[in-house]
Amino acid sequence: MADLVGKISARTYYDYFPPAPHAPGDIWMHLPTHGLLRRERCSAIVVTPSCDLSNRKVNTITYLPIIACREWMASREFNGEIIGAMLSLIDQLGPVGISNGSALEGPETFSSGLADQVVQLRETLKDQDLNKSLRGAVQRYVAGANHLKRVCDGETIDVRDIETCLSKRRWSQIRMHIVTNAFRQDLYFLPADGNDDVDISPVNQHSVVLFRCPLTVPVSVLDTAQDMSMDDWASATKLLSKEDPMAPAFADKRPLKALRLQNRFLADLLTKFVALYSRLGSPDFTRATIETLSEELGAFE
Repeated sequence: MADLVGKISARTYYDYFPPAPHAPGDIWMHLPTHGLLRRERCSAIVVTPSCDLSNRKVNTITYLPIIACREWMASREFNGEIIGAMLSLIDQLGPVGISNGSALEGPETFSSGLADQVVQLRETLKDQDLNKSLRGAVQRYVAGANHLKRVCDGETIDVRDIETCLSKRRWSQIRMHIVTNAFRQDLYFLPADGNDDVDISPVNQHSVVLFRCPLTVPVSVLDTAQDMSMDDWASATKLLSKEDPMAPAFADKRPLKALRLQNRFLADLLTKFVALYSRLGSPDFTRATIETLSEELGAFE
């Protein structure tokens, strides 16, 4: 994200009174996640091209979920950072009985093997004669395990465990990269909208847009949601279902358009979103092939 002249605030990011016509950058509340996330509904941003929306070329609108940064950090997507940090400690943990990363390599977020290790390491920490370096490695490993346990249980994160596991330097670096959209290609940072009324605040915490979770909603559903003369939402969605079978999925909570992302930030978001899906890519080398090629590059003539 390029540096911008002047102070950037929530007021710079958002239009707080978006007009009724649909447009890319519209931020809605109460849109369903259809099982993609741990929550049933979320805020979301519209990414359907403006020409399609203005000329009614499409019958559906594509949206991307928006979730709080801390909620994303309590997801499997963030686990790689934690697990990587824990694996880097294995060589130091040999003296306390941990010689490999097998407890971190299975499909489970928090395996029984890792649970056993945590019990063992907590006992180790009671040893007053444990040297400082080894104690630090044990504390970092246990902190990482604590985080993975919370993720497994669907609990709120504790940033103290993340900072302990990753180190203050790495944790600060990650936060900076998230804010500047330099951490991952499939995330886009949005600052909190500054609205104290949570009921009408779609971005009430610093959040990220999830590029890999595009969803759609019938245009008719959002049109009806904006009809102020319509006061029975459940009946309206039932009526819409005759032509739009997806409509009942929106029946529990009436969507609300609350914000629109300002154009200069929307252009950046859409560019990054399109770039993610326009990459052709190529198959990755296997680990064995990488090691072989690496050895060949380092071979003496």
